[in-house]
Amino acid sequence: MRNVRTRGDMRRQVFIALGLLVFGVATLSFLSTTFYEPRLSLSDIRSAREFLRNLLEEFSTPDAYLRYASAITASSNTTLEQHFLAHIAGEELYGAGGKFADCTLPQEPFAFGCFHGFSIRAITEEGDSILPQLAASCRESFGDQSLPCEHGLGHGVLAALGLEALTPALELCGSASKRYRGGCATGVFMEYNFPTDPTHTRLIVRERGEDLHEPCPRVASRWQGDCYLELPQWWLRILDKDVEAVGALCASVTAEEERAMCYEGIGVHMPAAWHYDRDATAKACMRLSLQPRIRCIEGAASIFITLPGRDREALILCDTLPPESASRCRARIEQNPFFEV
Repeated sequence: MRNVRTRGDMRRQVFIALGLLVFGVATLSFLSTTFYEPRLSLSDIRSAREFLRNLLEEFSTPDAYLRYASAITASSNTTLEQHFLAHIAGEELYGAGGKFADCTLPQEPFAFGCFHGFSIRAITEEGDSILPQLAASCRESFGDQSLPCEHGLGHGVLAALGLEALTPALELCGSASKRYRGGCATGVFMEYNFPTDPTHTRLIVRERGEDLHEPCPRVASRWQGDCYLELPQWWLRILDKDVEAVGALCASVTAEEERAMCYEGIGVHMPAAWHYDRDATAKACMRLSLQPRIRCIEGAASIFITLPGRDREALILCDTLPPESASRCRARIEQNPFFEV
């Protein structure tokens, strides 16, 4: 029987891969067998597309993507490049008549780029009426671990509708997904903060405006928690990882629940910002006052547990907290289905 996962635990699984896009440079190896090893590069997108199209003529769409993914892993130097190459795959799989589930890979090493690319093209070409079908496919493919897949739908919705359509995109997410928090809506907010580059060659960061809490105060109350869960990732980026400044911004959030989710957002995005260095992550969390620090450590620990072979490091992070808080942190980690120690 699976352990029961809390909404917060499930939400955190979204961020391990997505945080890498903003801060990370590491690559994840996920295939024990290498099928093809041509050099794929964003500097030659046409060749990457042609390579995948040839595979699609020879193999089924899932097998073609698996072989293309093997080439991505063998070729790319950065996780950002891998993600964008996977975006291209999603577009091509859709064009070849593939299914959304054909983007599924072991351990999902590309920050769900294939799902992002597939959903953007599908919604652009078929309209937003296809969104419930895509959301259902996420749930069928991943069960209770569908949040990252649904997060990708949020990227697709806003990218297809345009950044000015933030409210309509959120409403579409609400109608397609039954989840109260996380998933599609967080994808919308991440897309707003880091818009998809149509050329797949660079990370675009939303420009800094006068109100650093934008857009959270202006969205409907049901979406503000998701908004503040995402916003610390953008703050860490534009404020050059100034943890104290990000903590102060969270402290200025008026509503208690949204403020707590903001602190949680710092934690879930912090490991990627410090390149998954456990000690550096712990030291960064320690720059916050006690209650925000507890949330930061809990969030960071919940990310480390999803990294292969690093479960014990999650517990070590918990043990940096005062005894009572450390016990609560450990209990949450040990109840997480990713915990294998």
